[in-house]
Amino acid sequence: MGFKNTNAMTSTESQQLRSHFSLGLRQSSRLSESLNLEDLKLKENFLEDDAAQRASRLRDLERTVAINKEIIAELLGSATRRSENANRRLNVENRFLHTKLREVRDELCESRAKILILEQIIKEMASNEEESKREYQGKVQTLVNALNIKDQLLELQEARFKAIKKAINEN
Repeated sequence: MGFKNTNAMTSTESQQLRSHFSLGLRQSSRLSESLNLEDLKLKENFLEDDAAQRASRLRDLERTVAINKEIIAELLGSATRRSENANRRLNVENRFLHTKLREVRDELCESRAKILILEQIIKEMASNEEESKREYQGKVQTLVNALNIKDQLLELQEARFKAIKKAINEN
């Protein structure tokens, strides 16, 4: 047994080593391919599951959007109908109030006219009363004067009557 040079290989050893290495590489490559294939299948399954979940979520979201659209349409339709009904009621009430306002204005004008007429009547009556008062005061004064004159005439008549009675009694 001699010393072998480790650096020097025989061609058979070299071939065996290459074949062994090649076999290892093939096995490693097959193992790697097998692992890669399994990884790829796992990834594929994962991605398929993920896609299915996303598709399901998308369908759910589409249903939700459709339902929300229906709700919004119903609410808007309902709100529009309620708004139209409210507008109709407000218009009816507005016409009613406008009519009432016109009636109240007419009544106010009538009342003002009546007040004006009554004020004129009161002024006329006050004027007539003042005139009647002056007239009656004049008549009363005339009657008082006439009464005073008659009193004086009566006193004169009584004085003459007494004088005639005295003259008759003296004779």
